[in-house]
Amino acid sequence: MTSERRTRLSFTKTGLGVVLVVVLGVVLRGMGVPYGYPIPTHPDEPRLVDAALRMVVTGDLNPHFFNYPSLNIYLQAGLYRISMVVSEWFGITLIEQNVIWFYIIGRSFHVVMSGATLVVTYLLGKRLFSPLVGLLAAVFLASSFLHVSNSFLITFDTAVALWASLSILMAVRVFEGKAGLSTYLLGGLFVGLAVSSKYTAVLTALPLCVAHVVTCRDWRKLVDLPLISFGICVLLGFFLTTPYSLLDFETFFAAIVEEGKHYRSGHHGAESTLSTSYHLYLRNLLVTGYGILPSLAAAGGVWLLFKTEKTKAWFLLSFPLMMFLFMGSYKVFFPRNLVAILPCIAILSGVFTEKLYRWLTDREQKASGPEGAHTPLVLLVLFMILAVVGQIRSSLSHIRSITLPDSRWIGLHWILQNVPEGASIGREQYTPPLEKWTRNYSVNYFGVAGVVNRADQVPDLDYVVVSSYNYDRFIEDQERYPKESKVYTDLFANHLLIGEIVPDNIQMGGPDLLIFQIQSEAVPEIEP
Repeated sequence: MTSERRTRLSFTKTGLGVVLVVVLGVVLRGMGVPYGYPIPTHPDEPRLVDAALRMVVTGDLNPHFFNYPSLNIYLQAGLYRISMVVSEWFGITLIEQNVIWFYIIGRSFHVVMSGATLVVTYLLGKRLFSPLVGLLAAVFLASSFLHVSNSFLITFDTAVALWASLSILMAVRVFEGKAGLSTYLLGGLFVGLAVSSKYTAVLTALPLCVAHVVTCRDWRKLVDLPLISFGICVLLGFFLTTPYSLLDFETFFAAIVEEGKHYRSGHHGAESTLSTSYHLYLRNLLVTGYGILPSLAAAGGVWLLFKTEKTKAWFLLSFPLMMFLFMGSYKVFFPRNLVAILPCIAILSGVFTEKLYRWLTDREQKASGPEGAHTPLVLLVLFMILAVVGQIRSSLSHIRSITLPDSRWIGLHWILQNVPEGASIGREQYTPPLEKWTRNYSVNYFGVAGVVNRADQVPDLDYVVVSSYNYDRFIEDQERYPKESKVYTDLFANHLLIGEIVPDNIQMGGPDLLIFQIQSEAVPEIEP
């Protein structure tokens, strides 16, 4: 038996391994589904959920919101409608239940999508290299903290990772020279769906384009019917699932411009001190999101491919490299922007790990004969455990923290018990959603770090509720945010603190909450 055949595990063995990896990966992600129960606490989820519920209730299919594309909203709306029909069979009117159930339904769907991404990642590694590379890549992705922590949220990055992986799977067929017109059509559709999940996913078109160029035998026929069909399907996939980008173009265009300005100008608490954020993305991948050993293995995979298979290296790197360069060129830094490139990075990690295993096996067999392959296998297992255990531990710790009883739920009840009915209350994001639970108060929602932008409204209110998820980012960096930190310190100094809820992260999680009774004679100083 040759070394090549020994290291390429059979489909049956790796298939069973992939099933185990996918099941464990889905279980790990599923643990985060109750996040915040019984109230929604993630800042971005309500944008998708509220728009989807509005569609179901009113029948108006215009999301009236285009900072994100519409595919995820439509998927949620369809899922909610099906859930309502099924629940009515059991005599339950789901729309009258706590809204958190819609979040749990939507999050569960995203967990399933993340599980599908693990399967596609395996198939990519298997088709490009070997079943073992596919299996190892699935393990690296299944354990990645960045992927896990975004897989149970109703946002868009999990969806982009799936559609991007599927589009790259079609690109692999083109790269292998086995693609017909249907492969180009499907590849374009998947890219269109990815873009309809997140605008920056247009970069997912690169692998198929690279594959088309490197396999083209006649440059005069480079732009042929399959490539044109691919481009048409990209547009169709996007416009069919984000139709109001055309039907409500003015609102759509304004949202695109606004989002571009947002990324260029910065986001309080989520931005670089420089004009770019490359170093922040790299540090996050190395330290938190993917891990040091997996990242080093990915770098090793890049090195090996450029030594032996440069064309395949450029094919596999085209999307993740351009996505990194594009997102890092902005000041704003959100780690989730790189979720979609993790399958490609995981494959690179798998390439290096398999090559290392093959090298060790060859050396062992030369020294000990055909029976000497056991030690390299043990070393492979130990390396994988060492590489992923930190990521799994971080994921479990994170999930445990966010699924503890949340301070915002405790704070909501504290306010109901201690603040008189009819009071006017200003609240920031990351504070109890009073207006969704009671009509006892006149609630003025300020948004993220809202006191900074609405300080002039504070004297007209009876109470203000602020969150450490907002004020910590400014007070802990007063040199960088002098104006913002002063607004908070003035609020703390001039008004009466009547309630303070501080989680211990053992029995309660979430942010610190401060409830102030506004003293009418005290007016916060606001710098122009």
